[in-house]
Amino acid sequence: MKPICASSLRSKGSKDVVDTWYIPLMTDQVMQNLEREVQAIKDRNARVEAEKAWETSNFRVVSLAIITYGIAAIFLFVLGNEHPWRNALIPAIGFVLSVQSLPFLKSFWIRRNIKL
Repeated sequence: MKPICASSLRSKGSKDVVDTWYIPLMTDQVMQNLEREVQAIKDRNARVEAEKAWETSNFRVVSLAIITYGIAAIFLFVLGNEHPWRNALIPAIGFVLSVQSLPFLKSFWIRRNIKL
C-alpha cells in the first residue's frame, strides 16, 4: 500500500509547525473484500425482507388456518366427537384471531420495552 502524504503549515506560538498525515490507499484486495461484505449485507437484507413478507402474508395465515382446521377435525373425528368438522372451526378461528391481534401486541411491546 502506498500512502498519500499531505502536509500543512500552521503557526504555533512563535514557530511554524508542519503537520503531516497519511491516508493509506485501498488495494484491490481490500476493495474486493469490502464489496463482498456489502453484497453479503444486501443478500441478508433481501432474505430478511422475504421472510418478513412471508410472516405478514395473508397466504400464510389462510394456509395455516386450513392446516389447523384439518388437523383439529381429524383429531376430533378420531376421538369420536359428534360434530368434528364444525368443532374444528374453533381452533382455526382462534388462530386467525390471534394472528390478527399480533401487530397490535407487537407495537405495544416495542413501545414499552424498546427505546427507539
